[in-house]
Amino acid sequence: MALYGHEISDKINVWEAGLDRYCRTEKGDFVGRAALEQARAAGLRRTLVGLEMIDRGIARDEYCCCNEAGRRILPWKRSCTWKFAGRSVRRRWSQRRFTSVRRKQPRRANPDWTEKESKGCLMAYPKTYRYTKEHEWISVEGALATIGITDYAQHELGDVVFVELPKPGAKIEVGKSFGTVESVKAVSEIYAPAAGEVIEANGDLQNAPEKINTDPHGAAWLIKVRLTNAAELSGLMDAPAYEAYIAAKSTEASA
Repeated sequence: MALYGHEISDKINVWEAGLDRYCRTEKGDFVGRAALEQARAAGLRRTLVGLEMIDRGIARDEYCCCNEAGRRILPWKRSCTWKFAGRSVRRRWSQRRFTSVRRKQPRRANPDWTEKESKGCLMAYPKTYRYTKEHEWISVEGALATIGITDYAQHELGDVVFVELPKPGAKIEVGKSFGTVESVKAVSEIYAPAAGEVIEANGDLQNAPEKINTDPHGAAWLIKVRLTNAAELSGLMDAPAYEAYIAAKSTEASA
């Protein structure tokens, strides 16, 4: 089914979208018939084309389209790289293909982790971390803290394809969103387990967001912050409490 704002809009008519086979002006009068006949008489000024995304990500509205040289070809906001894949939508839309590649890597062993079998996967949570009910973790060294999302969270999200993080100098507030993690399933907000000032964001995740799936408690940390009030951490869960929390959630989900 054609979706208004995608294949057709107030600026793209059914002939330009290659959907004229669904428009039968000879079957009587209807609202908009005169405008459609006028557009058909004027002829095609443009046609909708198929595009294939060649880097990681999900095709969404308002993304910027760039060619393989990195030059912007459509005036949209966020950036993806595409290549031409077919002359028009009159050709098969199976030519438009969006993919995400997740590389399987072995989990690193760490003596500070607690382990638990859940859903057939090894769930490992560092004993020194603290955890939120929104599935973020925080590790503190003095007045500095590192924040990320848990192994449970990445399993629920699926293959991660994009991460949006705050810049150094940004202020985060406890319980408030400071970024997003985008997977093949959905876009999920990330909530601050404590307040502070961002001193570093993990730049490696811009080019390799899939690290969140393979090492969420280590190399795939999200941000490092200078804490405003370390006492806020007292209300967070330790590793055994968090494991009990997610076990209860799994039981509820299967009930």
